[in-house]
Amino acid sequence: MAEDWRVIDLNSDPTPASPEHFRALAKKLTERGQGAQKVRERLAETAMLRIGIRLSGEYAEALDKRLTALPAEADRLVVAYQACAQALTVYAEELQQARTATRNALRQGTEADRSYRQMLGTFCEIVSLTLTGPGLWRGLNTQTAARWCQRLPPDRWQAAMQVAQRAGYWEETRQFHGRVAIQAAEFHRAAVLRCVTRIREAAPTAPAPAPAAGTVARPQGPHRGGSRPAIEGGADAQRPQNDPELDKKDPQTLEEIAKARKQIAGQLQDMVDDAWDHVDQNRDSILQQEGYQRQREKLIEKGYPE
Repeated sequence: MAEDWRVIDLNSDPTPASPEHFRALAKKLTERGQGAQKVRERLAETAMLRIGIRLSGEYAEALDKRLTALPAEADRLVVAYQACAQALTVYAEELQQARTATRNALRQGTEADRSYRQMLGTFCEIVSLTLTGPGLWRGLNTQTAARWCQRLPPDRWQAAMQVAQRAGYWEETRQFHGRVAIQAAEFHRAAVLRCVTRIREAAPTAPAPAPAAGTVARPQGPHRGGSRPAIEGGADAQRPQNDPELDKKDPQTLEEIAKARKQIAGQLQDMVDDAWDHVDQNRDSILQQEGYQRQREKLIEKGYPE
């Protein structure tokens, strides 16, 4: 049966949203948060691979800094997904409360309207009154009924006034439930604003804007912005092992080095891309450094692109 909100002086459903829809969305975000947690654990394992690699100097420091930061970045996603899921869960419950209140108000307001119509019909029969004009007259009460009952016999006057009193009560009840529905709608609007605020506060910072026109174009790694190749053998794969008793040209050592390079290839490419970002942002100062042109000519002689 269709809901007629006009009965309580509303044009439409003040809480049309579905709590189940937002509960399902919260569940989906929770699952994504769990997935992000697994990614975070894999990143932490990747960072631990660095322990088995013999590196030193500025390159090693930069690599350690990058690998250490990766799990923290994943942590931000985990927290964001969890906070957004919680915000939607709370909103779904508040929406359910508002919908329960508005529908109770509609149900009781409809019952009051039905009772008022019955009292109005009974009153018209007692006083022999015919109502004309569009719409329903909702002004029947003891005050308005008095002028229609002046010439009635005492018994009919008393009956008409009792009916008018009941009609006034039911009309006041109908209006009361209309106000209850409006209050529930206001509660719902406030819940929407709270939910939106919580989601905005939980969302990670937006990515940096695209480089301006005229910046240095640079190559990008095959996995920049995309998925990383899985570590061969999964999380439980054997980590590279360095044997200090072996020469650096020993086949076993070379095999371990190749394995290590393969496992951290994605992170190394990120470091290259970050270096290009630094060049983009500091291009003018780099060009002015002493000896830059001489270094540039040597690189070109070695076959590097200009």
